[in-house]
Amino acid sequence: MKHNYHSRKVRQLDRLVKEMKQAMTARQPKAFVDRIRQKIALLIKDLRGILSARQLAHKLGALAIVFGFANGANAQQFATPVENPFGFVVDSTSYIGGFGVADLDGDGDYDLLMGGYYGAIQYVENTGTASSPAFGPTQTNPFGLSSTYYYAFITTADLDDDGDIDVLVGEYYGDLVYFENTGTATNPSFAAAQANPFGLNSNSSILDMPSFVDLDDDGDFDIISGSIAYGVGPSIVYYENTGTAQNPAFAAQVTSPFGIAANAAYFQNPTVADIDGDGDYDVLTAENYGTFAFYKNTGTAQNPAFAAPQVNPFGLIDNVSDFIFPEFVDIDDDGDFDVLGSGYYGSLWFFENTQFNVGIDELANNVAIGPNPFTSEVNFTADVDLDLVEVYDMMGKLIYSEVSPDGNVNLESLNKGVYMIQVVDTDGNVSRKKLEKL
Repeated sequence: MKHNYHSRKVRQLDRLVKEMKQAMTARQPKAFVDRIRQKIALLIKDLRGILSARQLAHKLGALAIVFGFANGANAQQFATPVENPFGFVVDSTSYIGGFGVADLDGDGDYDLLMGGYYGAIQYVENTGTASSPAFGPTQTNPFGLSSTYYYAFITTADLDDDGDIDVLVGEYYGDLVYFENTGTATNPSFAAAQANPFGLNSNSSILDMPSFVDLDDDGDFDIISGSIAYGVGPSIVYYENTGTAQNPAFAAQVTSPFGIAANAAYFQNPTVADIDGDGDYDVLTAENYGTFAFYKNTGTAQNPAFAAPQVNPFGLIDNVSDFIFPEFVDIDDDGDFDVLGSGYYGSLWFFENTQFNVGIDELANNVAIGPNPFTSEVNFTADVDLDLVEVYDMMGKLIYSEVSPDGNVNLESLNKGVYMIQVVDTDGNVSRKKLEKL
């Protein structure tokens, strides 16, 4: 009887895989494709242990990468942390501060903005490359930036959708301080600080530790933040952007959003990425003594719901510092999310994700992906037929996919920015390349 049950599940899997490929080819609405994806995910769960990972990947074909088989997205593994990597030099005046990661000078690699002594904003330029970073000397309050009050917990994004990186800082006594980039993507210049713009209200927090993320998948940046508030204590809070990508407007603060329960740990600085490759954003925080807490999003991209935290998942090692303020970032350009963390007294810790072993620009079977930069169409040439193309934002979220692309895809509707283009050929080989959309 059990054999018949499993045979029926296998047949259902085969049918749904075919339906999902057809739906993606026909450009069916995302919600329709997501419903099929969820059904397939449940079948995979039922069939684990009955079919091997290799057998499941074979049945999924090009869709294997969507469900974490081809790229190991559900099997992250982090190496032993390295202190002060890539030539990073500690500023001895630093105490506690968060940091943001962005390509601030538009040269194709990630630079650092770190919170320094008494709220100073410290810029550390990556003078190396995307795959071989090398950090230069610390520059304090460059490009017109100015110190915030006592602490500086930094997040970066193109908040006004004008093609350059803006900066938001959480300071002591709860103000959220905004620095608009009035320069360009390659030559930043920041306007005077604005406290609590766009309707932001921290509700008398002692401290906010913000991160930009489009948590509800509506095309604009929301804020998720670690908060310490009078009479409430530490918690995770959420500010929904009810405006637009060009004109942000933030709703009232919501405490413990989407099932993220409050805990007693101070200095919870959340970082967000689609770390498990299932199409929605997950959350990682680090708590007292550097203990990591991972909140898996078990909901959807539009309706997040977070499971109970997993402590020190994926081999992450705690207790390297009294406090760690983590950031997901592919700092070595190998196609997976590493964790960088600023520690007590200004140290920097590197937790390398060993998921992939090849660089993101290493292409299989002479696949060519371009042009770079692009404005509308992205073209593909290869020695074999291509089965699937996927486009990810730099937080790892799948934003576009197409089965059996006919030599090109039209991505004109994407916002300006950097994206990872990933293609799978009919032999299951995966190729990846970062491209900039102008």
